[in-house]
Amino acid sequence: MTDHPFDFYYAPDKELRPAPPRASDSSGLWKRPCELVLSSWLTVAEQPADTELNRLFADHFWQGDEMMDAVVEAFRATGMERGRAMLDQALIHGIDSVEDAPQALSDLFRSLDNPPEWHDPDQWERGRRLWTDSSFSGKLCMAVLDFMATFVGEEVSSAVGATGRYVGDFATRNLETNLWFAAMAEPDAVQRNSPRFHDTIRVRLMHSQVRAGLRRSWGDEHFAHHGNPISNTSIMGASLSFGLFPLLLDHAHGRTHTRDELNDVTMYWAYIGYIFGAAEELVPRNLDDALAALHYQFSTIGGPSDWTASMAVAATEHFGGHGLKTRMRVAAAAPVLGVIAYFSGAPGVRALLRDTPLRAVRIQPWDTVTKWIVATNVTVRRIGDRLPGSDRRARRRLDRGDFFWRLVVWHTRHTSAKKGVTSTRYTHHNDTAATAIGCPIARPAG
Repeated sequence: MTDHPFDFYYAPDKELRPAPPRASDSSGLWKRPCELVLSSWLTVAEQPADTELNRLFADHFWQGDEMMDAVVEAFRATGMERGRAMLDQALIHGIDSVEDAPQALSDLFRSLDNPPEWHDPDQWERGRRLWTDSSFSGKLCMAVLDFMATFVGEEVSSAVGATGRYVGDFATRNLETNLWFAAMAEPDAVQRNSPRFHDTIRVRLMHSQVRAGLRRSWGDEHFAHHGNPISNTSIMGASLSFGLFPLLLDHAHGRTHTRDELNDVTMYWAYIGYIFGAAEELVPRNLDDALAALHYQFSTIGGPSDWTASMAVAATEHFGGHGLKTRMRVAAAAPVLGVIAYFSGAPGVRALLRDTPLRAVRIQPWDTVTKWIVATNVTVRRIGDRLPGSDRRARRRLDRGDFFWRLVVWHTRHTSAKKGVTSTRYTHHNDTAATAIGCPIARPAG
């Protein structure tokens, strides 16, 4: 494999790279969610604004996580088992406790141990409280769109599909994902000594392990069309989406937020994205840049990928066959698909289901019913905000943990336990970075 001319990390003195060809206009497939969450703030019928941040987003499709990618290369030299032990020791006891630490690991922890000047802990906490206090429907919007980006969006579904995690290891992948999201709602999520912070770094390592393996496996031809798997752009773009979607959904339904509030939430999740590996130059400096970046994300997300069908078929295999029990399962799936269609649009759902036993399931009237339920849910929360005692109720919700995340964690633990999965170790890709072709998880056993 020869190096592609765009296979380098950004530096201020280098000319910005254009977005890879695969990041062509995909606004038709993602028109519905774009209108749902952004139309109150900008004109979604137009092309995304040509901002400095969006030009950087285009450029960073070509690169991964510079610091952690260097750590993975260092661990390939030391051996991944020993490297992981050094990482865990540095997380718990500090980098100074690690003997003969590779320079790349020292550089990473110098960054982790010294937050940037733009990070304001008080602002971060205000953003966390606002995000946690968003409606059930707002959080469901975020979860559905994350699900659709994972299964249908070009970049994420290609990486996840190639690793085989959703086909061969769905229970663990699902448990990891949902526990991590719930952890980000906790007040110590980005505190250096927090176990939640430590898990974020372990997930970040996994992303770089996958990136290294897929970059080598897919080669320059794939890179030339798609850019880097699990790109730096997708890391920050996803962080902005996770943060802003719940509040933007609420705002669109009348539970309005000020620009200052949305900016607090932007910087809450932008710092999580930074800890997660997003380059500092991708951090938005104002709300307008963040919203324009979300618009750009919708326009370039693409899909469905070559892996969408295999993942969707694996996820719906129990809907196959004939008989009353199967028909009952299919009928029960229709309301769920209506919920997904309301947030993500019917075209995305049809793209997801086209090769599955659910391809002919009717979405109507369930997407309309979802519309009514969402409007009611947000309206009830809006009225509650204006009733006496609203601050006390908000504090109580924060103290006992948000209902949405309590429900998600309970359901995820319950379903994962049925598959024999009860814990997360984030070690599943220890061999991926050293794999020349393919991913070890995607290979059949034996």
